[in-house]
Amino acid sequence: MEYLFDDLKGLLIGAKKECNKRLKSLDNMVNNIVSWDYTETSTIEKIFDELLEIGMLCDVKETYEKLLNYFKNIDYDGYEFYKNEYISQYESDLEESYSL
Repeated sequence: MEYLFDDLKGLLIGAKKECNKRLKSLDNMVNNIVSWDYTETSTIEKIFDELLEIGMLCDVKETYEKLLNYFKNIDYDGYEFYKNEYISQYESDLEESYSL
């Protein structure tokens, strides 16, 4: 049983490292989207979806909020949808940031 726990722990550590690498890449993409004033909603939505996927292994809140604040001016309905998705999946403190 102890070996199984060690193997599982090793897998989780590896997954977390990979998650953080992907988060860094996504954060760079979000920074570029904001600085280039990019408005292609399907691409932005794919990034939201990926952030929601990896959010269980690494802290995506800062990147997610950055993209969410930007998206608010592009597609308000999409902004509301992704705000609520994050709140329902991860935490209610984002809700406080956006005073619903």
